[in-house]
Amino acid sequence: MTTHANHPSHEAAPEGVGFDDIPDMPNFAVLLVSDLEKSLQWYTEGLGFWVEKQLTGPDGQLAVIHLRRAQYRDMLLRPAREPLTGPLGKGVRLSFTVNAETEATMREIADRLAALPQGTVNGPLSTPWNTIDVEATDPDGYVVVLTTVADRARTWTELKDSVRSDDRPVRL
Repeated sequence: MTTHANHPSHEAAPEGVGFDDIPDMPNFAVLLVSDLEKSLQWYTEGLGFWVEKQLTGPDGQLAVIHLRRAQYRDMLLRPAREPLTGPLGKGVRLSFTVNAETEATMREIADRLAALPQGTVNGPLSTPWNTIDVEATDPDGYVVVLTTVADRARTWTELKDSVRSDDRPVRL
């Protein structure tokens, strides 16, 4: 059987592990969180992720939660084993393209996030590069952005001729 290095055959799986046991996640973030329950609520009820899998460690404690928003929109939440100090994720923004969303559903996401007792939300925002973004900060300070296309009929030429270096997103 011929395989590509990035797509091994089922026979290449470690003993006792099937490919169905390891989700296809070409890119994902792992976030250490101070309160797993608060973070789980924020990501599921606010941003619309769902729990794909949960793994318990040998101590019986939850070790990792695999969250998914859509295919290839994955992240892992891991409980911090010691107190988290300082601003987490400073300078890092996790962005997820959510093509099925519209301006109306992005407003709903922002409203859900605003109603939660933790984290913050900015948006929805209309960007000069033809997207609608919801920029949110989770309970530990990680910035997560959901983005969707604003005007699907807008061409690349129209877009590149309209964006200037000083353009900034504006709140809808």
